[in-house]
Amino acid sequence: MNKPEFSELTDAEEQWKEAQLLAAQEIIGCLCPADAWNPIRLETLDRAWSLWVADNEKDNRKVNEHINAFGIAFGQLLVDSGVFCWAIVSDDYGTDLGIRALPDKGDVSVVPANVVAKRWERKETDFFAHAYSEILAHVEKLKTEWDN
Repeated sequence: MNKPEFSELTDAEEQWKEAQLLAAQEIIGCLCPADAWNPIRLETLDRAWSLWVADNEKDNRKVNEHINAFGIAFGQLLVDSGVFCWAIVSDDYGTDLGIRALPDKGDVSVVPANVVAKRWERKETDFFAHAYSEILAHVEKLKTEWDN
């Protein structure tokens, strides 16, 4: 497997990302009106995702829209941690909007929409908070190893 390559987001990609964040807020507002605040929290994503998965959506267009919205919201929370930044990630599997940590020291990359899509396939719920902690712990472990 080749090392991933990273590039900055274009204006169009940045606008698409922002549109997904707005879509996530709207989806959460519809599914969990009591959680319809800014900023989105991990617990909010878990609650709304669980309700949505229980609906067993069949429309592929809606599924894709929800996966992207939830994925980008999850990615933004990781970026907000101060550890990751948004990037276009190109690797052996293709090119996608992702997040990157430890540039040039480990290049940890995550494609948040893919993380969410895999959970959709398994109908897995209550994973956002756990995945967030696991991802940040992994980055911290690599950073510590690199620094020693």
